[in-house]
Amino acid sequence: MPGVINLVTEIPGPKSRALLARRAQAVPRGVPAVTPIAVVHAEGAVITDADGNRFIDFGGGIGVVNTGHRHPAVVNAVRSQLDHFAHVCFPVSSYEPYVGYPWRSPQADVSAEQRR
Repeated sequence: MPGVINLVTEIPGPKSRALLARRAQAVPRGVPAVTPIAVVHAEGAVITDADGNRFIDFGGGIGVVNTGHRHPAVVNAVRSQLDHFAHVCFPVSSYEPYVGYPWRSPQADVSAEQRR
């Protein structure tokens, strides 16, 4: 990723410092802040902070580790799902995507007995 990292202010910059100050007032101390960066955008493995500094995201959460931030296939799948509903508690109400998804994969050769 040549040329990805781009620092335009000190770290943290003034906008990140302001957000971090608000965070200190609003968020319980038990929730850690590992970096002094206030992210406003992410794409692939690149994050941009509130001051316009760009970094390679070495701390991406489990939700983006495999595909990167905002992978087009994931964004499209989320948009499609939101046309139906955002969340239904599966123990309360069953729904097809949850029941069907793991068994639709062509790589998954799993019998009904193995699913129990």
